[in-house]
Amino acid sequence: MKKLYLLVIALFFVRVVSAQIAVDTAQWHIDYAFEHKADSAEATFSRYEVMRLEVGRRVSKFYSLDYEACVEKKRSATPAMILANPGEYRCTASPWILFTNYPQAGSYTWQNEVLTNAIGYSEEMEVPQWTITNERKQLAIADSSRLLPCQKATTFYRGRHWEVWFTTALPLPEGPWKLKGLPGLVVEAGDSKHNFRFSLLKVSPVKDKAEAITYSELTPFERKPYRMMPYEEYAEQEQRISTDVEYALNSGIGITSDQIQIGTPDGERLSLKEYVKKYHKQASYNPLELFYVNKKQKNR
Repeated sequence: MKKLYLLVIALFFVRVVSAQIAVDTAQWHIDYAFEHKADSAEATFSRYEVMRLEVGRRVSKFYSLDYEACVEKKRSATPAMILANPGEYRCTASPWILFTNYPQAGSYTWQNEVLTNAIGYSEEMEVPQWTITNERKQLAIADSSRLLPCQKATTFYRGRHWEVWFTTALPLPEGPWKLKGLPGLVVEAGDSKHNFRFSLLKVSPVKDKAEAITYSELTPFERKPYRMMPYEEYAEQEQRISTDVEYALNSGIGITSDQIQIGTPDGERLSLKEYVKKYHKQASYNPLELFYVNKKQKNR
């Protein structure tokens, strides 16, 4: 049986040759701390990771450095090492990647791994409609003792109310995620329900003039192709996969829940369908965007 498990894991190490496509040349690396709640009912942030914004002349890319580090760790391990200590190699950071102005100017491309499913979408870019206030304060960033003069702006965007602080001392109309379009770089951002917070850590010009911003149609580790779809279909799939484990595994692996056998804490062998019914609790779902969720609720 152990040899069978090793064989299954080894299949994930098969590398599909896929050249990374260079879509632009990086001009800036901008790092943000990303604090968020897995469940909106949590009292405090339960997750912390470092996100990187690569800014080019035309295209930008926003992704998790922590997830990238986890993928590299798994690549350096053998199947036996992962089998012996699966918790050490489990990636809990955000697997999603956001491209701005790709594949064409004025568009977003979003790639995500939700459990065993690789899904994504491309859509026309929707820039937040900002209200810039007269409130000002100074904020420091982690890599410097320098204080940045910041100004407050607010917006209702993709189903959430956001409050951000930006600085014209760094006149880049950029920010974390899709929070961009202001006359300066976003230094701090958070939603009104305190589910998400981005804080600027570091701003660095890229010294290597040949460093590329890259795009791939395949996931970083398993090399599965992303299934691209319209935004509303994606949002519906993401919500269902995130909250329905049986559906998620069926759609991601391509076999039915009756064919998967799972050992229980009581020593039983149950099918996935029986296991979910007996042990699984409803998963939390707390996405950055509530646009589709709110729209769906209004149409009920």
